[in-house]
Amino acid sequence: MIVDPSAAAVIPKPAEKTRKQQEAAMLELGVEIDGEARRLDTETLTALDPIAIQGDDGKGERDGWNLRALVRALGGAAARLTVVHGRGGRHLELDAAAWGSADTPVLRLNRRGQLKFHWVGADGKPTAGSSLRDVQRLVIVTR
Repeated sequence: MIVDPSAAAVIPKPAEKTRKQQEAAMLELGVEIDGEARRLDTETLTALDPIAIQGDDGKGERDGWNLRALVRALGGAAARLTVVHGRGGRHLELDAAAWGSADTPVLRLNRRGQLKFHWVGADGKPTAGSSLRDVQRLVIVTR
């Protein structure tokens, strides 16, 4: 934290501020596991380490959340993500082959302050796979 002595206030560093915004957005995310609605909690989220990924424009590095790790933390080792819902009825369906691909499914905060779903390769760069902005809810199955 940076302290501004003239204002006697604590001003968060940009990276810390971004992390807090991202965590707040993630905690608002709806999650459905085997038909039961749930919410993420701080303990589950903070137990996951963010991963560094590149932005869509190839400039700068951002923190994102590995969705495979999140889904395992919420539903167990056999759990998989089946649908990602965005605002306005938009959604992406993920079959077992997509979920098991070599690329990593991630959520990250975009410049608009919305959660964005997309895929990244081992190098942390976005791949050509499907993406969805303004993610609102994840659907997970455990069987």
